[in-house]
Amino acid sequence: MWKRKIIMSAAICIAVMFTGCAYRLTTGFRPGVLAKVDGGIISMDSAKLLLSESLYSYEKLFDSGVWNETIGSVTAQEYVKASVKDTLIRMEYLKLMAEDMNVVVSETEEAKLEKAAKEYWDTLARNSKTPRDFDVETVREFYGGLLLAEKVFYEATSDIDTEVSADEARVIDVQYIFISTMKVSEDGGMVRLPESEYRAKKTLAESLVSLTAESDFAALAREYSDDKEYSLQFGSGERDAEFEKAAFGLEMGGISGLVETDYGYYIIKCINDNIESNYEKRCSEIILSRRAEAFSQLYVDFAGKIETEFNFKEYENIEMKDVPSGSGQLYEIYNRFFVSTQFD
Repeated sequence: MWKRKIIMSAAICIAVMFTGCAYRLTTGFRPGVLAKVDGGIISMDSAKLLLSESLYSYEKLFDSGVWNETIGSVTAQEYVKASVKDTLIRMEYLKLMAEDMNVVVSETEEAKLEKAAKEYWDTLARNSKTPRDFDVETVREFYGGLLLAEKVFYEATSDIDTEVSADEARVIDVQYIFISTMKVSEDGGMVRLPESEYRAKKTLAESLVSLTAESDFAALAREYSDDKEYSLQFGSGERDAEFEKAAFGLEMGGISGLVETDYGYYIIKCINDNIESNYEKRCSEIILSRRAEAFSQLYVDFAGKIETEFNFKEYENIEMKDVPSGSGQLYEIYNRFFVSTQFD
C-alpha cells in the first residue's frame, strides 16, 4: 500500500504545492458551475462529490463540530472548501496538459472507469439513502481526471533517470542527543540564546560527548536532549547537511563527536548503517522526487497561460453541515482499479 500512497494522483498533489492560480472571481455563471478554465466548465457537482468525502473523513477523525474549529486563520469548513476548489481546478489544468500532449484514456481504461465509478456509487447507496447533488457520471469524470493526471505526470517525466545508487538509497537508523541553542522570541520566531546561556549549553553538550562512550546513550538522550524524540530513520537529503554528514559517516555502533548546526548541537549514535528492508521503498521515493522536481516547472509554465474564472458567490453558500456524507472509499476504489505500473 505504501507504493500507492506515494504515487496516488502524484501530479495533482504536486500541483497543489505550487503557488496559487490566478483566479478571476465573477458572478457571471449559470447555476451549477464552479469554474470556467480556459473555456471548459467544472461543475458544482464535482465539488460536492469531494466535499462529501471530506466530510466523511473529518467527522470520522473528529466530530460534526469540527467545521467551526480553526486551521490557522480560517475555519475547517473554509479550509476544506478551498482545498476542494483548488484540487478540481488543478485537475482541469492537467486535463488541458493531457490534451496538449496527446495523452488519452484507452478503451480498456474507459471500461474500468465505468466499473470503478459504479462500485463507489454503490457504497453511497449502502451507507446512506440521502439524495445526492451528483450522480455516478460525476464520479466517473472525477476518476477519469485522476487517471489523466497520473498519465500526464509519468509521460511528461518519462526521460527521468531511474538509476539510484546504493548510497543514495541507503536508509540509516540513529539515536541522537540534541542540545538547543535557540529560543522563541516575543514575535514567535527563533533567536539565538544570550551569550552566557549559549556557552552553558555548549559546555553541557561537550560534557555529554565524554559520557556517551561508557553510558547508556538512550538514557542520556531521555535525560538531557531538548528533543522529545531521540530515534530516527532517514535517508539522504532529509535532514540538515551537518547532521547527515556526521550520521552517514558512522558505522554501526559508532558515536559522533559534537555536531554543530544552526539550531544547536547534536551527538549521534548509529544503530544501523543500512536498513536493507527499506531499499525498494527508498528507491521509489527518490525516483518520484526526481519526477516531481522536473514536472513542477512544466506545470507552472503551462498553468501560467490559463485563464480561470471562479464562481465565488454560489460556492460560498455551501455549508458542510448540509453536505451528505460520502463513504470514505472514493480513493480506495480508484486505487484498486488503477494501480500504477511505474513501480511494479
